[in-house]
Amino acid sequence: MVLRLTIDETGHVTEAEVIEPAGHGFDEAAQAAAMQFTFEPGKRDGVAIKARIKYKYSFTLTPVEPIKAAPPPPTVGNLSGQVRIAGAEVPLAGVELGISGPDSFNERRTTDSQGNGDWKGSNRVTTRSKCSPAVLLHSNPRKT
Repeated sequence: MVLRLTIDETGHVTEAEVIEPAGHGFDEAAQAAAMQFTFEPGKRDGVAIKARIKYKYSFTLTPVEPIKAAPPPPTVGNLSGQVRIAGAEVPLAGVELGISGPDSFNERRTTDSQGNGDWKGSNRVTTRSKCSPAVLLHSNPRKT
């Protein structure tokens, strides 16, 4: 769409006339926006003057990314199993396991003398062992 703008000696738009309409409310929106514009005033012989210009106003549609659905809550269930040295299948006693769940649930548990543990209502288990970095958690998950 095209507007004819009248700009005063201070550079402010005092009139915005639609000369090539777009319709559908765009004309009014462009006129309202143009009335907020400030330009450097036109000059003749170094003196600021009133001026009229044609101004092409373009509307650009920017695609909006769809709102992504929240991921489903993590599966929560009971977990029991044995911590073993990977490859050697040797149970590890005294391994500290970090357990976290919904609602900021966090606790630490240690495997028994046979490397066994039972963790109810957990959804994530991380291992930390002072004995060996190569541990394997054999588990039997059960949903609650």
